[in-house]
Amino acid sequence: MTRVGRAERIEADIESVWQIIADLGGWPRWIDAPYASRSVAITSAGQVGPGCEFVLQGRLPFHLFARIVEWEPRRTLRYEVVRSEYPSDRLFLRRASAGFALEELEGGVTKVTYEQTAESKGPLGRLYMATVFRFLLRSNADRVLAGLQGAVEASTR
Repeated sequence: MTRVGRAERIEADIESVWQIIADLGGWPRWIDAPYASRSVAITSAGQVGPGCEFVLQGRLPFHLFARIVEWEPRRTLRYEVVRSEYPSDRLFLRRASAGFALEELEGGVTKVTYEQTAESKGPLGRLYMATVFRFLLRSNADRVLAGLQGAVEASTR
């Protein structure tokens, strides 16, 4: 299994940070990642929360289908990819998930940890994870946290 995590301190209260993360439909405005830059559409009935299903579309003509597996307001949002249309994912990826964990620090500062995990299938999948996909996950984590930082700054001005 490949796991990539990164943490960032954001100069804003935990509620302000959570509001941006919990607005799934707003992710394309700040997640500068190839898989979610165009749209995030909620496909299940009801409110966003545990079990909520959504579809992410990025720059390429493929979709990721996901489900929220952990949801604790102002603390945790974690989702798993239940299906991917990306050719490389279909060939090499068995399972994937990503999520945010928030921790309130002193002085109105929030620590945000963004973590992605991916499990490969087969020997070629392990090679793909160890080379190409690990780099993509690191790059995605950097872009997601930088985008979140910018979105929070813009919302608190």
